[in-house]
Amino acid sequence: MAKRLKGQVYLPGDKSISHRALMLAAISSGQCHVENLAQSLDVESSANCLRQLGVEINNNGNSAQVLGVGFRNFIEPGTSLDCGNSGTSLRLLTGMLSASNVQATLDGDSSLKRRPMGRVIEPLKKMGARIESLSSSDNCPVKVFGQILNGVSQSISVPSAQVKTAILFAGLLAKGATELEERVPTRDHTENILKFLGVDLRIDQRKIMMTPPGYLKAFDLRVPGDPSSAAFLIVAAALIPNSELGFQEMLLNPTRIGYIQILIDMGLKMNVLDSWKKYNERIGNLLILSSELKGITIDERHAASYIDEAPVLALAATQAKGRSVFKGLSELKVKESDRLAGIKDILNQMGGKITISGDDLIIDGPTALHYYDGECFGDHRLAMMIEVGNLISCGQISHKYEQEIRVSFKKFYSLIDGVMK
Repeated sequence: MAKRLKGQVYLPGDKSISHRALMLAAISSGQCHVENLAQSLDVESSANCLRQLGVEINNNGNSAQVLGVGFRNFIEPGTSLDCGNSGTSLRLLTGMLSASNVQATLDGDSSLKRRPMGRVIEPLKKMGARIESLSSSDNCPVKVFGQILNGVSQSISVPSAQVKTAILFAGLLAKGATELEERVPTRDHTENILKFLGVDLRIDQRKIMMTPPGYLKAFDLRVPGDPSSAAFLIVAAALIPNSELGFQEMLLNPTRIGYIQILIDMGLKMNVLDSWKKYNERIGNLLILSSELKGITIDERHAASYIDEAPVLALAATQAKGRSVFKGLSELKVKESDRLAGIKDILNQMGGKITISGDDLIIDGPTALHYYDGECFGDHRLAMMIEVGNLISCGQISHKYEQEIRVSFKKFYSLIDGVMK
């Protein structure tokens, strides 16, 4: 086991906000400056797709200058838009392009080709969109025929911030108001940034009402640190004795830190040293101390609040005293891999005691884990789970999964190496 983790972590920008900031900057009226962009292949996929649509994006380190082209002023791309591994790029751009002035085909890698697109296509079609899946199962590649859409009132059946955002992005360019009702609340970065930009967007409980603005003003924005990336380091610090790990300028949006509340309920020792609000987002500095964790049961209605962090929460549960049950994790089956099965298979090979019952993950702890450098199923979050498991079990990491991890967290290995004492 590593002796301890100690130091200050300056996180890369939040991936969800980075995607949205780039896309909204692209259709703004003027030059935008976005600082602390996520350093990930997924966000690079969004930027490259926007460049193909005629948007000038100049990167300088982790910042970007974006010269917005305004509404419905894209140029016709000469080739398919390659979204790589990024479901966010694929789904959000599908929404934006459906109400645009161009036709475009969006494609991706073999993993992205397995991600469901019907959940995005169907609500957009209710607004008048013309979108064709070029596969036999409503997956990508998809061809989008941009045209003027109509704002409508509809309910979102799948709890997905990507689906919600695709509809809102289409609604920005549509005729008439867009109204959405969420059955389960999801991350609200799109609503926050649109309100920051002056869009007439109102929220009444689970209903979102938006009037299209006609244009978006140019803006400057600094992306706060990514809490989903922080999750792996937070769990490592909690499980390695004598650790003290600080996190600077981290996003503390309540819809994104459900996993932190779960860890606190399990016994995590955490101090919020400072917090403030900017761009309608809560941001703060945290201190994490090594902790003794106990088992927990989490009802399915909370699944959306920690779905991206489920792998590292499962890892934490293998070291907690007693049984943990995470209910209603069906959405994990349609991530970059069947992430639910991957969690069980990998952690059991590492020494865990994990079973799946329907869509529920059941973990009995604590168990001693051992080093693993086997299959991660091409999944970046499973790869990071493996490396944190290696760190807490034997104090070393394999550095084997850089290709998978760089999809979302290029600095993962360097940040861990920098705080190992």
